[in-house]
Amino acid sequence: AQDQGQLSSFRAAFEAARNLRSLSFVTNTPLTWVARPQITSLTLQLNECQSDHPRPIFASELIDTLGQMADLRELTIIVSLRDRRELDLDNPARIVTLPKLQLLSMIMPISFMAFLQHLRTPVLRSLYLRCPDDWHGFANETTRAALCDFLDLSKPPLRIWQLYDVDISQ
Repeated sequence: AQDQGQLSSFRAAFEAARNLRSLSFVTNTPLTWVARPQITSLTLQLNECQSDHPRPIFASELIDTLGQMADLRELTIIVSLRDRRELDLDNPARIVTLPKLQLLSMIMPISFMAFLQHLRTPVLRSLYLRCPDDWHGFANETTRAALCDFLDLSKPPLRIWQLYDVDISQ
């Protein structure tokens, strides 16, 4: 209960920041992320979790945050390769459309990139997918399908598409 009160106070602090356009969160849990509709540039970075039985990161937590940010133009999501958590695609049919997003950068373990299946970015110009420190970088079928679906369904007018240590055979 005390943690919930602190979290509410933390979120309330953003209510007065009406001119805030750029936001960067470095945290241990997605539950602390704050969505503000006027944000145009957002970085979400999860600290490395090394506990033996970590709680997974739920795709719906990312979707809930991003779904409140229709003006978002730049998005960076960073998850350490050494993080022991898994991404739980808890509602595969759920989609969030980011109608103004022009730059998407995902720096994370390859299995997390399956989150792309939840995004629709009709004006995306720059897509950076990076798996630093992953010497093999082989995507499984779920991740390959998510990337293909993302490109097929969003049909973004990409000018730059960078894959760094990501092997997508298709």
